[in-house]
Amino acid sequence: MRLKHHLKEYGMVYYENRFYSKNLEYWVLNETYEEGLDTFQLPASKWLVFQINSKNAKDIQELLSQFYDYFLPSCKFHLRNIPELEKYYENAMELWIPIES
Repeated sequence: MRLKHHLKEYGMVYYENRFYSKNLEYWVLNETYEEGLDTFQLPASKWLVFQINSKNAKDIQELLSQFYDYFLPSCKFHLRNIPELEKYYENAMELWIPIES
């Protein structure tokens, strides 16, 4: 099931190196280029997409904890070393995790 709300905001978690460092940056994304802003082009990828009917930071952190602590260790997928994406809607969000099988 896809969310039917108007897309409001995008976010991206950019890791220095997701496998060897905890250093990261959070980028707010734009659909169009604006003069003076950095650009980043994502390579084609497969994605695991999780939806949550909340934009509350505590709920999002719980989703991430469940994913990294329980789901990821028990599945056949491996993370790619590219950014995670977040799509925010009016009262919900999607978390896009880049994977390879």
